[in-house]
Amino acid sequence: MTSVSVVVCSHLVTRWPQLMRALDSIREQKLVPERVVLVVDGDDELLARLYERAGDELVLTTGGRTGLSNARNVGIAAVDSEFVAFLDDDAVADPSWLSSLVQVAAADTDILGVGGWVTPDWGGEKPGWFPAELFWTVGCSHHGLPTQQTTVRNVFGGCALFRRSVFAITGGFDTRLGRQIKGASGCEETELCIRASSVIPSGRFVHEPAAVIHHHVHTQRQHPSYIVRRCWAEGASKATLRRLCAGYRAQERGPLGPERDFILKVLPRGVLSGIGAFLRGRPAGLAQAGMIVVGTATTILSFLVAVTRTIFSPVLAKGGSPVIPSTDSSPVETSASDTRTTDSPDSPTNDTPSPETTPSNIHKLSA
Repeated sequence: MTSVSVVVCSHLVTRWPQLMRALDSIREQKLVPERVVLVVDGDDELLARLYERAGDELVLTTGGRTGLSNARNVGIAAVDSEFVAFLDDDAVADPSWLSSLVQVAAADTDILGVGGWVTPDWGGEKPGWFPAELFWTVGCSHHGLPTQQTTVRNVFGGCALFRRSVFAITGGFDTRLGRQIKGASGCEETELCIRASSVIPSGRFVHEPAAVIHHHVHTQRQHPSYIVRRCWAEGASKATLRRLCAGYRAQERGPLGPERDFILKVLPRGVLSGIGAFLRGRPAGLAQAGMIVVGTATTILSFLVAVTRTIFSPVLAKGGSPVIPSTDSSPVETSASDTRTTDSPDSPTNDTPSPETTPSNIHKLSA
């Protein structure tokens, strides 16, 4: 029988209302998950509130602010189900979200993961200047993505499901990518999917628009200044991604093929569409076109700066991917004082992982 667990990572107690709605939406799924794991990354107040709440989720902590990639790895290490799904802590899933993902993944053993569709929840009216081509900057599905089920290079990590065996074979999310204490970097799920496809040549990832979640767009992200910061961080992340993927199995169009198509095909159409709307009497169209130009230029400039900076300072080839226990291993639960590390034959390297990314630092607060 198919088994699936859901991992939710959170790092801000100020998101408590959104987090509670996210957990409620998991509880209301047509397909009941075997386990729900909530990983707290460095917010002691949030951890205390969850402990007092005493819900039916397995609540874990990373032991400090370590970043989203490591938090996800902690959650993965705590489950042994066939599939692992991820939901953002500020998103609400439709009741059929999980069943839609599992149905696609279970239909073919070559499918390593499935991603869904993320609609923005603006908390009101969408800003008129905000182009749909840049919805990715606020963690939502953007214009240009396929609207039918299809094979893709990567899935979006905040609305996705993976075979757990993928992590046992390839390792977890690379901690050199993804959200950290500061900044708005990403690409951790992209690197993982590219790495998995390299290690498992027959494997593929699928985009399933029928699996829908609604992502809350916080007020502070509904400003042009945030979009510019996010684009700058994305350019740097893409540069890191390019370097990390250089040693993987040769890809037909390179690790950044989809980004190239997006820049050369989708974004120019978006600019022309915005200008056309302006000429038809819609002032917001010109603002949208201008935002696309600014966002694109910012991303490309950041990418070029990051590439130039790393020409003589290459990214380390090892150490970014922590060990994820194999599917026949139970999650390790120890006290905070136990800092012993473990190694696994499924690890892609023979390096000993750092304590902050090892399952031995997991704290079990409630079951």
